[in-house]
Formats: sequence, C-alpha cells, structure tokens
Amino acid sequence: MQHSTQKTLTTLALIVAMMTAAAADVQAQEAHSITFYMPLGSTVKVKIKAHAENTTVNIADGVINHDVTVGTDWKELELSSNEKVLTLTGNIIALDCSNNRGKFDSINVSKNIALVELNCGSNKLSTLDVSKNIALTTLNCGSNQLSTLDVSKNIALVELNCGSNKLSTLDVSKNIALTTLNCSNNQLSTLDISKNIALTTLSCGSNQLSTLDVSKNIALTTLSCSSNQLSTLDISKNIALTALYCGENQLTSLDVNKNIALSILDCSYNNNNLSSLDVSKNIALTTLNCSSNQLTSLDVSNNIALTMLICSNNQLSSLLDVSKNIALTTLDCSSNQLSSLDVSKSIALTRLNCFNNQLTSLDVSKNQNLTLLWCNANNFTTQTFNDLMCSLPAREESDKAEFRPLWDASDSKATNFKATNSRIAKDKNWKVMYLSNNIDIPATTGSYVCPSTSLVEAYAEALSLYPNPVENVLYINTEGKIRSIHIYNIYCTEVATATATKQIDLSSLPAGVYAVQVNTDKGIATQSVMKK
Repeated sequence: MQHSTQKTLTTLALIVAMMTAAAADVQAQEAHSITFYMPLGSTVKVKIKAHAENTTVNIADGVINHDVTVGTDWKELELSSNEKVLTLTGNIIALDCSNNRGKFDSINVSKNIALVELNCGSNKLSTLDVSKNIALTTLNCGSNQLSTLDVSKNIALVELNCGSNKLSTLDVSKNIALTTLNCSNNQLSTLDISKNIALTTLSCGSNQLSTLDVSKNIALTTLSCSSNQLSTLDISKNIALTALYCGENQLTSLDVNKNIALSILDCSYNNNNLSSLDVSKNIALTTLNCSSNQLTSLDVSNNIALTMLICSNNQLSSLLDVSKNIALTTLDCSSNQLSSLDVSKSIALTRLNCFNNQLTSLDVSKNQNLTLLWCNANNFTTQTFNDLMCSLPAREESDKAEFRPLWDASDSKATNFKATNSRIAKDKNWKVMYLSNNIDIPATTGSYVCPSTSLVEAYAEALSLYPNPVENVLYINTEGKIRSIHIYNIYCTEVATATATKQIDLSSLPAGVYAVQVNTDKGIATQSVMKK
C-alpha cells in the first residue's frame, strides 16, 4: 500500500511538473505574442524579424492556425484575417506593419517584451501602449491618430518618430539615449529636450512652439523647427549643425556665425521679419533659402560652395553679386528690386528665376548648362528680349528647356515680346511659354537675326557654303549638328527656312545678297551668299 501510495505521489508530482512546464511554455509564448485588430476579411502585409534563425512564428485568427519560419533578416508576410483579431506568436524582435492604408485599428505589443524595433506608422491607430516594451530602441508610430504617447519606460530608445499625430504633450526626459526625434506636425506647445544630450537630429516643425531651447543639445547636426511660432532661436552652442530649417516662424534675427559647419540653411518665410542675414562665416553652405523676408542686401561672396540660392521675395536692390558662386546650379532671385544681374561666372547654372525685378538686360551666353529661364516682369524691350534669346545656349529636345518671358497673354510686356523673333529660342530647342501656365506663347512677328558671337567665331572656319554664288540648292558644310537654316534678305525678313538638313533650295528667290543663319549644337553662325 505504501509502495502504491508512493507511486501515486510520484505520478502526481510528474503530472504537476508537466503541467507547470506546459504553463511555463504558454507564458513564454504569450510573452512573445503580437495582436492586430483589423476589419473583417482584410488583407495586410507585415514584415518581421526573429531573435535567431529558424524561429517558428505561429499565425492565428480564430479560424486558421499555421506556422512560418523566420530568421534574423526581414521576412514579409501577407496576412488575410477571417476574424477581426489576428495574432502572431513567437520570438519576434522587430515588426513593421506600416503603410497598410489604415487597415489596423489597433495593435497590442504589450506581451512581446523582447521587441526591439516597431514600425507601425501610416495607420489609423488612436492608442499605442509600449510601456512593457522596455527593450525598444526604434519606434516609428508617425502618421496615425495618437493623442497621447507614453515613452517613459522606453529608456533604451535611440530613434523615435511620432510625427503627424495629434499629440499636445510629449515627455522624452527619460529617453536620454535618443539620437533622432521626429515629433513634427502635432499640436505641441512646449518641448523639453534638455535631457536628450545625445540628439543629433531633431524635427519638431509644424507645431505650436513659441520657444525652443537647444543649448544642451550640442551634438545636433540637423535641426528642423519650421512652421512654429518662434520669435528667437539661439543656436550658438550647436556648432556641429550642418542643416538648419527654421522657416515659417517669426524670427526677427538669426545669428549663424558660430555654425561654420552649416551646409543647408532655410530661414524663409519668417513673417517678413528678417531684415539682415550674415552668412559670411558659413563657407560650407551649399543650399541657402532666405526667401520671403525683408532683406535689402545679401553678401554670398564667401559662400563659394553654394549650389542653390533662393532669395526671392525680399527687397534686394541694385545688385546681387554671384560672381564668386561658380558652383551655382539654381538661382531664384525673383520678386526683388534688382536692376542688374551678372551670371556670367555661374557656368554650372541650370535654373534661373529672375522674374519681377527691374532688369533692363540679361546675358546667359556663358551658362551653357541652362535649361530653365523665367524672366517675366522686368524692364525688357523688344531688343532686350531678342538679345536674351540670342544668348540662350543650344539645347537638345530631350532637355525640355523652358523659356518663360511673359506671365500670360495680358502681360504688360506682351506687345514688346510679340515683336521679337521667338524662333531664335525655338530653333535652339527652347519651349517659349507663359509662366502662369504651360501654354506655348504664339508665334511672334519679328525677324531679328542674331549677330555673330565669340562662340560662333570659334567655329566660323569650320562652316562653308557652296556653291557661292548659288542658283538652286545651297549646301552647308559644318562640324556641328545642324538644327535649322534661315535665309534673310537685305531687309532682315526671313524668306526661306529648313530644319535638320545640310541643304536648302533657293531657286525661287530673286537674285541678290542674302544672309544665311545656321543654328548648330555648337552655336549660331551667319554668312552671306550671292543668289544668281
């Protein structure tokens, strides 16, 4: 009997042990489960990573239950749910369920305490509890509908993106390991980042911040605080800054003299409050946007690395000196009071916007890479327009070059331009268009012939016309690719034309002397010919 009792106790102990082990296994599985709540019958895509290779992850929705094998690299799963609840169970350390077009109403990650990376952005989550996920280093919950977010327990966080939500408060004082914080496009009126001294990137634009103290964040390299209500911004301690976006605020002054590493500066649209800007110490600048302020002068002579300069909508008068900015590819100085503009040294220029100034002339003959020129609303005469078109570089049709000399058909300079010879630009493969839309300007009535230029003279010896005198067909020999041929009489009236050919029939013309203008990919050359 005693032996039987002992055997029974042993058996019971074994059963208890087995049940305990089973319970432990269940708890272990529950500790690694992630639950999604989604519309019935919807299909979503998620990506997951496991802690180790050949990890089994169970997928269950109350009807279907099956396993998949996951490794340490991202594995994409396409999931269809027969119920409103879908659960993934396994040792998952990273989850990306973003960009499912708002199909997730909510997700529960509280039972997956091993989660290191979570990307649930671009859904319609109104709540998110990450208080149990103390191992999280990366959290992206941007573009949802969150009104609150508690990250006080996530002290390992290195990257946090909670932008484009409805947050009115955000406490990151416990997240001292943060290097990247994006909380832009929320409803924050305050933001304390004094404890986040490891921050290198901060995006807090499009909020309601009236103050921002970054004096403790000396490691910052990128600061984006545009579209707030800042009237002051002290970045004197942030000498590591390479990019600063502080536009669309109410700044009355901005001192960037200590920020000599800056390569990008955008201080545009500061409620027309900035009246001066000193960038003489910022010799590393490649992009400067100071548009829509009250600047009366701008010295960029030390910024020889500049490739983009946007200083439109200011009060710049008389002169903008870009002679030292030979690397410029984009220049927008529109809507100022400039009476002259010399871009002859900016040989890399591809885009030039200088409309709405007081320019009386413009020469772009040295800008051989130019593909866009907007220049309406200046003091251009018909001759100025003709000279400008003569200076345009020859382009290929595939360049889609745009010349926009007028705002629309009612432009005050429309009559002046009507009298030009717009074929000059068109023959060089420039589309002649209105600035206000994509409509081509109708053919003009002028017959102006461009004079020879230094570029043409360099190729003059390579151009020959024969026979000369000519009776019927005139042949042209040149090294360049011929785009068009134009024949003008002594009254500068065009009497014959041909395109993409090396000959032109003059048999119908009366005897006399004619000017032959040949447009090639190397320039424009003009020679005379005698017609018998």
